Amino acid sequence: MARTLEADILVPTLKALARHGRMNAAARLSHLRTVMALSPEDEQVGEGGETRFARTVRDQVLNRHEVGNIVAEGYATYHIGVGLCITDKGRKLISR
Repeated sequence: MARTLEADILVPTLKALARHGRMNAAARLSHLRTVMALSPEDEQVGEGGETRFARTVRDQVLNRHEVGNIVAEGYATYHIGVGLCITDKGRKLISR
């Protein structure tokens, strides 16, 4: 099983946001761990003491200006102190 990428957590994140409204990184990480099968590579602890999977979840916000990102593509918005919130475009994507 390969390492989980940001693209792999796009739809599960949007589904969680649709149910919960807004979620910070800790809430997204906790939820995604329950709905996804993680690879041994995802569980590797890197510098700073966080797993690669945790870093991928945090990257949803850190990479918000990069093409392909959940925020950059308009599927969610990011609000400091609140976290990610789903947009109409995000709801449309998961309703297909």
